[in-house]
Amino acid sequence: MNTLEISQQTAYDNYHACIRQMPRSLMVREKKLFKFIKKSNHDPIKMLWKLYALMDDLYAYVQNYTPCKKGCSNCCWIPISVTELDVYFIERSLRIRRNKIKLAILPETPCPFLVSNSCSIYMYRPFVCRKNVTFDNSAKWCHAKLGANAAMPLLQFDGIERAYHHLVNISGANRIYDIRDIFARCDTTPLIRTRLRNAYMVSS
Repeated sequence: MNTLEISQQTAYDNYHACIRQMPRSLMVREKKLFKFIKKSNHDPIKMLWKLYALMDDLYAYVQNYTPCKKGCSNCCWIPISVTELDVYFIERSLRIRRNKIKLAILPETPCPFLVSNSCSIYMYRPFVCRKNVTFDNSAKWCHAKLGANAAMPLLQFDGIERAYHHLVNISGANRIYDIRDIFARCDTTPLIRTRLRNAYMVSS
């Protein structure tokens, strides 16, 4: 086996170990999510928050099986496809606006929200970013120049996938973009800190 094949086998082994040992309570919540969201008449953005809350809980468990961590930004240098719902979620959550015209970008251009090798909108990151988790022992194959030819398992759950695409469909926000085409490069960290501080003051 070559280096890539060894990494792929490691990733698949870690992925299946993660799924086998996942707490039953999380699996039950995941299986019930689609029916809950489908029956709900709430705003799709509010339901997207429910979906992301579950994904956060799942990731808190999954992080034991992945090298992904703050400061590792290889996946932020590849094309990031987002739906109109993702764009609206970011706009509404951060009160920022997309560019009115498509930006001219180079292939080596990173995500516009990447600041100091960290995601400046981590709480509000798109759906595709939330499930882009490697199960190899390192993030080597996440690099843009290496990852194109390295098929690796991604974090994927049927209930979450169905719930997300249901929200995209009922909102009519199914147009696809590259996130680099529509948001200008900016540091939203101060803005997010202000949002969190205000939310804390209201809840106190």
